[in-house]
Amino acid sequence: MTTFPIQLRVAGRRVVVVGAGSVGRRRAASLLESGARLRWVAPDVPTSSDGQWEAVAAPFEEAHLDDVDLVLACATRAVNHRVVEASHRRGLLAGDATGSEDSDFEVPACLRQGPLLLTLSTSPSAPAATARLRRALLDLVPSYWSTFVSVLQEVRGARPAGADRRALLQRLANGPILDILATHGEPAARAYLASVLSQDVTTAEPPL
Repeated sequence: MTTFPIQLRVAGRRVVVVGAGSVGRRRAASLLESGARLRWVAPDVPTSSDGQWEAVAAPFEEAHLDDVDLVLACATRAVNHRVVEASHRRGLLAGDATGSEDSDFEVPACLRQGPLLLTLSTSPSAPAATARLRRALLDLVPSYWSTFVSVLQEVRGARPAGADRRALLQRLANGPILDILATHGEPAARAYLASVLSQDVTTAEPPL
């Protein structure tokens, strides 16, 4: 079945993770980084010394789904099946980390560099292939790409919306900034950007 790719803003949303194995821990960490209000359910769930998450040290029960927005089942196949069934009874979307047919979504592998987020998936049946692709992406997308994205975001935020801003961003994105970052670093790239912003973008030359 073809899936619909989407990125969710979960900041401030209550999300339940069931399971505290390696997958559950990765999902919990990613959700906390994204600002979710995490309820973490498992008999061996780690406690939070600073209240970052609600730890429920118990086997899963349907009541653990009270007042939540999203569910991630990261325990055994049998427990995950129960979690997904209970979620569906309540009209909640639930993702099963074992890749069952009943799962509503998959959590893709991610490569995050500052404001840059790349995701990929080969379906739950080929996680090893996904992991290898992610390692390949590390070579294809060096760290200076995140600076490149940040620079474009800064320009976008500083200019009023409209055709002029779109044209400027297109010219910057297709111009030499990325190459300057790769060969000369961020200070040279920002010097070039300053020269572009102070005159017509089509006549600016890299100050190298």
